Amino acid sequence: MSKKVLLIYHAPTVKKYYLNFAPPLGILSISSYLSSRGIENKIVDCCMEKLGGSDIKGYDVFGFSVNKSNVANSMHCAAQIKKEFPQKEIIFGGPQCTEDPGYFIEKEFVDGAIIGEGEETFYEYLTKREAKEVKGLYFKDKEGQVVFTGDREYIDNLDALPFPALDKIDIRRYGYIPKRALPTSSIVTSRGCPYNCTFCFHSLGYKWRARSAENVVDEIEWQVKALKVKEICILDDNFSLDRMRIEKICDLIIKRKIKVHFQLATGIRVDTVDKELLLKLKEAGVYLVSIAPESGNIETKKRIKKNFDPDKMKDLVTCCKKLGLRTFSFFIIGFPWEDRKQIEKTIKFAIELDTDFVKFTRFVLTPSIPIWHEIRDSDMIDNVDSGMEQSYFYGGSILVQKIMRAAYRKFYLRPQKILRLLKITRLDDLLSLAKYAFNTRNIL
Repeated sequence: MSKKVLLIYHAPTVKKYYLNFAPPLGILSISSYLSSRGIENKIVDCCMEKLGGSDIKGYDVFGFSVNKSNVANSMHCAAQIKKEFPQKEIIFGGPQCTEDPGYFIEKEFVDGAIIGEGEETFYEYLTKREAKEVKGLYFKDKEGQVVFTGDREYIDNLDALPFPALDKIDIRRYGYIPKRALPTSSIVTSRGCPYNCTFCFHSLGYKWRARSAENVVDEIEWQVKALKVKEICILDDNFSLDRMRIEKICDLIIKRKIKVHFQLATGIRVDTVDKELLLKLKEAGVYLVSIAPESGNIETKKRIKKNFDPDKMKDLVTCCKKLGLRTFSFFIIGFPWEDRKQIEKTIKFAIELDTDFVKFTRFVLTPSIPIWHEIRDSDMIDNVDSGMEQSYFYGGSILVQKIMRAAYRKFYLRPQKILRLLKITRLDDLLSLAKYAFNTRNIL
């Protein structure tokens, strides 16, 4: 008799600090993979529903998908399940588990930690006789010692995977800001990224693997026709790497007359896009394009290996605006080597770039990112989090938080920007943005 599996995606520790709630594609993909191989499973997304006692009693194995925001809640939930039902198995996976599997497997209530892509690893864990036969797994042997089975090869043929189990959730409950239409959904058309940005952890590796254009459009058509989706957010780490594939995806969408809005939410590379491609993307339904300069400071761009041409970035934003495409940009504040003057350069560049929307995020230092070693071996880390005026900053410091709030005010509280937002943003999105600004104190 096969084991019944409950897949759990827990809510962030402080839910009010999060504006967007997307379908948890990682755990949905694992669910569909298990279902396709006859493993009974259910998904509970705690961002949208409560985990009930009946859910726990009816299942044998519990799989938790963790990122930085939901680790605490996931660990608490797993510990409670194990305390009440010691015989049930607890498995962790997801980006945060891949980044630091030791943190999870050392806990007495955790039976296994999966790193990298979870579809094949989880299935083999459930079906193989010995855990040591399953690549990509940390587990405890009979003596309680942690064993790592070795890295698993990345899945090359992504077309062989079934579509994520979006039909197992209520897609109407999810949404993004900004958006044009409801219900909204999301899609990942490729995995991995070959670039070496030193602040970035590659949870899906450096090898870029792409689904075929036909496979991507088949899923889009399924989402639109079967699930009645009106808008799709493309969440690839590097969607624009293969221009010919993008063009083919657009051509197939146009040929099949699929009517849906798209936003390129995670950014496209400036050096892969021109006016001709933007026109084709627009014809296929794209209305929002995101870019990720990350910094306006020359020294920082070199250190994080984000060597874009500022003028080309500005030209791209100008071109998007002329074509009627909305724009979004991402910046990081709080690199340890930056002083106040250097951070102000980033804020100034963000204002000059003048995308419709902007997101400033704090630099997060973890041992898994390439630049960790440089920072660890320097004296920069000695100045962490004093909250006082100093020569170096860290992303979690009180001072950096104040600077980030000031950056949002400088960007958004301009008369022309306010008028633009009122013109292009849905009323419900404006109200949500106002509530979010109040909760986070980023602007209000």
